[in-house]
Amino acid sequence: MSTSHEALLSPFTLAGRTLRNRIALTAHGDKLARDGRITERLIGHYERRAAGGAGLIVTGGSASVHQDAANPGMIALWAPENEPLLADLADRVTRHGAVLLCQASHRSVRESPMGRDPWLVAPSHGAAGGGHGAPDELGESQIQDVLRAYAEAARRLHRCGFDGIEVTAFGSHLIEMFWSPVLNRRTDRYGGSPDNRLRFGREVLDAVASAVPDDFVVSFRMSGDALSTATGLSPADLLDIAGAMSGHPGIDLFSVSGGSGMTARGHAATVPTEAMSPACYNHLGRDFRERVGQPVLVAGRVLDADLGERTISAGDADLVGMTRALIADPDLPARLAAGAADRVRPCIAINEGCRRVVVGHALACTVNPSVGEEGLDAFASAAVPRRIVVVGAGPAGLEAARIAATRGHAVTIHERTGRLGGQVRLASTVGNRPHLARHVDWLEREIHRLGVEIRLESELSPADVDRIVEDGVDAVVIAAGSTAFVPPEAAGLDCPSVTEFELFDGTAEPRAGARVLVYDAEGHRRGADAALLLAGRGVAVTLATPHESPLTHLEPPNRPELEQRLRASTTRVLPDQQLAGVGDGRLLLRDAWTEEPIEAEAYQLVVFVGYRRPLGELHGHLSATAPEMPVHVVGDAKAPRLLRNAISDGVRAGIAL
Repeated sequence: MSTSHEALLSPFTLAGRTLRNRIALTAHGDKLARDGRITERLIGHYERRAAGGAGLIVTGGSASVHQDAANPGMIALWAPENEPLLADLADRVTRHGAVLLCQASHRSVRESPMGRDPWLVAPSHGAAGGGHGAPDELGESQIQDVLRAYAEAARRLHRCGFDGIEVTAFGSHLIEMFWSPVLNRRTDRYGGSPDNRLRFGREVLDAVASAVPDDFVVSFRMSGDALSTATGLSPADLLDIAGAMSGHPGIDLFSVSGGSGMTARGHAATVPTEAMSPACYNHLGRDFRERVGQPVLVAGRVLDADLGERTISAGDADLVGMTRALIADPDLPARLAAGAADRVRPCIAINEGCRRVVVGHALACTVNPSVGEEGLDAFASAAVPRRIVVVGAGPAGLEAARIAATRGHAVTIHERTGRLGGQVRLASTVGNRPHLARHVDWLEREIHRLGVEIRLESELSPADVDRIVEDGVDAVVIAAGSTAFVPPEAAGLDCPSVTEFELFDGTAEPRAGARVLVYDAEGHRRGADAALLLAGRGVAVTLATPHESPLTHLEPPNRPELEQRLRASTTRVLPDQQLAGVGDGRLLLRDAWTEEPIEAEAYQLVVFVGYRRPLGELHGHLSATAPEMPVHVVGDAKAPRLLRNAISDGVRAGIAL
């Protein structure tokens, strides 16, 4: 990283308020509310980012103005019970010097209403209906009701001490649906001509402006590229809309990003995945700055300070959304101001934790387990320094070592291989995952800075552990990881069988034209990665899985890119195929629904994905020989799971030591 971030750290005046820097935490789904009510976890999340130095904070991602479009995990701005909690949120964020806005929205068919009997509404009948039925067309009186709801939300936020409000069309919320010539088929004054389709959005801004003083900041968030044909709005159309909306005197800031909510690919692009390029929407920021008269904030995969600096210094935007970077390290602005950019914990942008919200879970972060549990990063120094041995230097072991050393313990790591980082190093070489190893690189720098003793190519036997115990070690962290195996059901195959790791590290290299079966019991991403790797080498590959899709358990935002690549490849995909053993040397499968056998095929190689077991032998040995020794088992050595589980295990072990 560069040592200077002058443009990024420079102050900026927004509607009379001075932002201490150009770094913004944009509105994002957090699912930290409960039945629409603000919780301490929600307040703590935003307060922590304010304490870390962010200049602008927009809370309330998809906060609802109306109960007919409300999600129980998002803030209900229509609920009077939230008023004292909003005031507490505003006080605790602004006392740290951040300027605070709250997003306000009506998500139309994008939302699952909180009521027992959901009633969806949209600009037109049948527009993008979902699992809750087809929407009803908003009547004139209902439109007026929604406008009143926006006005009341603005008044409530002003009363509670917020600096402003963000009105959003982004992600195919109701305002964008009115803009769409595809989704809006009305023939009244809210449909037909482009000007009529903009009317509802303008009236929302009118309602908000009439409800609050002129010095109350109003941000307008929208997409500059839907990355979908479903809305019928091209980038040029959206830029024209921005130009038209910029004439509204109530708008103080345009916040621009990309994607839409009407297709899986468009929705994934609203929080760009690791398959998309860094700063992928900066060109939209430039276009908006040339078209509108207000300041512009751009968001979209600006993951580190250098890229944020270039965004501002190049004139792509006035403010830059660095939301996932601030989730990963809330102290990013403070570290930059202190000249410690190399200490910033990097976002690896894999959407494994922060996009859990798509399936209804509360916000998390793969590299920062304290997200949603903010006290977890407020650990104290050890009362008595102790000698700690960590067995294994994957992400779980490195995190345990980092936290323990930070607390003042003397830590030694034993790693059986010649490099730190564990399976992450190998995984980062497969597929399009350019940022995956950034976190273990950072961990490696941190443990060197902290003076952790590192012993590479040091595989500990039970006898070695006995000697360590005799030498006076105070606690042991077992982070030895896991090992992949071929399932016993495959015994008797007349062709070679390997695990995905042997494929990824080059141990298994089938020749071009060979017929290979990838059997993926996991249904996350490694089966697809294995199949695509083989297909790219000219192998005739079949990908079979017992799940409805080989990507069933992959986070929904990460699926579109892999689905597209699978469909564009020569891979044959066979879902709902259960492993049933071996017959006449061939792998037997059966239909997962009917349990009927499927005709066995001949392959030259079978790759088994998702079969792993923990390497827990040392734990069993210590339990038997030194039961009084404090032992913490973390990561895959505890149970093979996701990367964020391994990191969380390591952090918690480091705190517990």
